[in-house]
Amino acid sequence: MDATAQAALDALAAALRGGTAAAYAELFAQLAAGADWMLAAAVADDGPIPPGAWRAAQEKLAARTLHPREAATGDPDALADLRAGLAGVAEAIRLCGSDRPVASAAHAFADAWSFAGLGRQLPLGTLCAMVVWGKLFERPFEEADVSAALAAATSPVEREAFARELFPDGALLDRALAAVRAKTLAPDALRTRLSRAASLWEPLRAKCDAQLMAPERAAAMLHAAGCTVDPAALGLTPARLAASALAAQLLAPRYTVLDLAFETGRLPACAEALATAFS
Repeated sequence: MDATAQAALDALAAALRGGTAAAYAELFAQLAAGADWMLAAAVADDGPIPPGAWRAAQEKLAARTLHPREAATGDPDALADLRAGLAGVAEAIRLCGSDRPVASAAHAFADAWSFAGLGRQLPLGTLCAMVVWGKLFERPFEEADVSAALAAATSPVEREAFARELFPDGALLDRALAAVRAKTLAPDALRTRLSRAASLWEPLRAKCDAQLMAPERAAAMLHAAGCTVDPAALGLTPARLAASALAAQLLAPRYTVLDLAFETGRLPACAEALATAFS
């Protein structure tokens, strides 16, 4: 089991200690994590998803997150569902030996805000991830779009320069630079990936629709569980919320929907969608 797996297990344990809202937020984020897991396996050569790990983390997830209000009021069955769900996620992490079952755009948003001193706002991160998914798949991406995306692609040097502008020297910049270097592809490899994404676009959209839900419904469920989902309450203006998408994409060490949005040239549109999604 690598260091990322232990860190993920520690986060699950902290969520359980943090009370019902924290535990529910961590389990609910698995909706977004499952979508990113499928995406990475399909598009980013991340390797096949182990069936046992998927069953442990995802098979009963919808049912276990279905009663947020009951969990918030201490209903024993709803709380048992939360504990069982998080135990399943922990089992998936152990089976994979890494944090792949929980690595997601939702967690990347939460990390970006945590580093900015706003705390680990995972409920809002999950909502933002769902907004990005919806905006990205709002229109088709076809083989004819691949060349345009490649022509508009920024070079690794430009990406690293942007990271240096965005983050101060130190551990945060080191993390961003490491992620950029790990996820940047040579032009031919990027063309192959984008062509694969184009060929799989409709199946990916269908899987996204089945895995996720409308952000409005997600916000209502998280609120019912006692989670904070209002960006303004956290000091996040629309402009800052949009900028969070750019920071989160740079900081995420694993491939997520933010990376597909970036590679297809749609990350600015997704960021703009965040600026208006909560108004």
